[in-house]
Amino acid sequence: MNANPLILIVNDELNLRGDLKNALPDDRWRVREAGDGREALRMARKYHPALILLDLIMPGPDGFTTLAALKLDSRLASIPVVFYSTRRGEVFSRIARDLGAADYIAAPAGPEEISSRVEKALAAGGGGR
Repeated sequence: MNANPLILIVNDELNLRGDLKNALPDDRWRVREAGDGREALRMARKYHPALILLDLIMPGPDGFTTLAALKLDSRLASIPVVFYSTRRGEVFSRIARDLGAADYIAAPAGPEEISSRVEKALAAGGGGR
């Protein structure tokens, strides 16, 4: 059994998913990827990740709607969610936190910042498997 926390990356842009995956070294985290909110919810139910890195603007349910669905599901509500989005502005961060997100990272961000904030959210939120 692998003791490294599982991180679910949810982003419809393949290059941003790659940036996030590269910021989370294999020796510290396991990573799964989803391309939209529907797939994220399905994968969260199946794998119960320790943390979800979630995009805001995606086809289908956007990040805020996906976060709300996660928080309404008692099996998933405790999973920390960190937004990683190209949408900048205090209003996006405030809405994300009001909906229960652990953090909001405006893209682009360097690998050190991403991994540091993931680590901080995991420490604060506990997380899943």
